[in-house]
Amino acid sequence: MKNKHLILLILLAVVMAVGCTESSNEKTNSQSVGNSAQTIENSSQVHENNLTTTDTSTNQDAEWISVMQAQSDMIQTDLAGISSNQDTFDAEGLAKSGQTIVDDTQKAIDENDNYTVSPALEEAKEHWGFALRNYNMAGQFTVIGANAYLDGDDASASTNFEKATTFFNSGNADVNLTVSYIRAYALEAQNQEQ
Repeated sequence: MKNKHLILLILLAVVMAVGCTESSNEKTNSQSVGNSAQTIENSSQVHENNLTTTDTSTNQDAEWISVMQAQSDMIQTDLAGISSNQDTFDAEGLAKSGQTIVDDTQKAIDENDNYTVSPALEEAKEHWGFALRNYNMAGQFTVIGANAYLDGDDASASTNFEKATTFFNSGNADVNLTVSYIRAYALEAQNQEQ
């Protein structure tokens, strides 16, 4: 029973870490996966609200933006699945949700790598790719941790949930960087219009 409480505590920390992002204007919070999903959603909303059509004859900026928006929606859904399974501590559900993140982020990584964007968006695209890879690794460690817990190996479960936390945090940091680069791109596009 004591081991289950330890695993629950670590799992709670993992899911809380998914939602904890920092910026100079925002305190770290514990709103779980919802904040991570909100960060991703904000990054895609910047495109919708602020960007104008760019020269797409040689670059695929508009197409990449559209694909990134779809990817962020997919990841938000996946993160909600992990949060739901964490709330009820459904280890089997966590393993399934972790695998869903692995599968969806791998598809997104492959898709993201196929686009050529303008130099102004290159860093945003690069950090979005880093975020996808970090979320992929977090999903892998979530699966390993959940399966270890199901097998009764609490020490391995704990270690792997901690690794998942590290990768979720790195993914969140990369999403924040992506958003910063996209905002700079949008601001530059607005300045060029004037």
